[in-house]
Amino acid sequence: MGWKYWRKVLGFFFISAASGAGLVAIGVYGEGFAKDDDKRLMYLVGGVLALTAVLGTFIENHMAERARARARERAIKAEAEMTLLYNNILLPSAQRMRDQVSKYVSDHPRTTPIDVASQQNFERFLEEILEGAVRLIAPPAPPNFHTRARASFYSRTAADDYELVKFSPVTAPSPRAKIEGAHPGGSHIKVDILDKDAIWVVDGTPPNISYLKPTSVNSYEAVIAAPVICNGRQFGVLSIDAPTAKDFIVEHRNLIRALADLIAASKLLTDN
Repeated sequence: MGWKYWRKVLGFFFISAASGAGLVAIGVYGEGFAKDDDKRLMYLVGGVLALTAVLGTFIENHMAERARARARERAIKAEAEMTLLYNNILLPSAQRMRDQVSKYVSDHPRTTPIDVASQQNFERFLEEILEGAVRLIAPPAPPNFHTRARASFYSRTAADDYELVKFSPVTAPSPRAKIEGAHPGGSHIKVDILDKDAIWVVDGTPPNISYLKPTSVNSYEAVIAAPVICNGRQFGVLSIDAPTAKDFIVEHRNLIRALADLIAASKLLTDN
């Protein structure tokens, strides 16, 4: 803040003090003081009181502005750090882990049937992934602080259908339990997401539409779906529903893709 800023501030103080003194003068004469009475002390008191009030208001406003500036700086820094985390750390790390798991499974194929404990561990891991995703993408908001987003994992069956394995939060409207492969929705998942090994974003702009978007529930208007693929095996799709497209940012695409890769790696280890 330069001299011009403080010059305006000081000028504001002096004008306020003079105004306060003028108000005191009006009050003094109104109370019946004679013209020859010494009123300088009263003027001084009025000016000081006015200056004190203005100074207090200025300090309060200045501190509030500094707090807002610090909040903006922290928000900018947090967004930059989030971008770095999702784009440069989380996504590459998840992809490397998926590739390493793929190589390990190829080199060490399972010789025993899938045990119950491994399946239970995968289900717990999947539940943690889904819960974390909805909290990161659309955190609970006042006044009721309900979780606003919804995450679902659909597993591809031997018949090329897609069955709902788990969704979060459990208080959200339940997604469709099954999407048949012969249905346009199943074809959309296979052709546009799994075969292309690419995410699909529904943000309200044509032609970005999706059969994954719930048509009977008005709580969700936006979707990001990511393929769950590892070692060439198409396990299914991770779908995140958000109330509005504004809840999604570009970095969320990499976040969801990374989470899908982690699910794929864990699923391959479990099913191998």
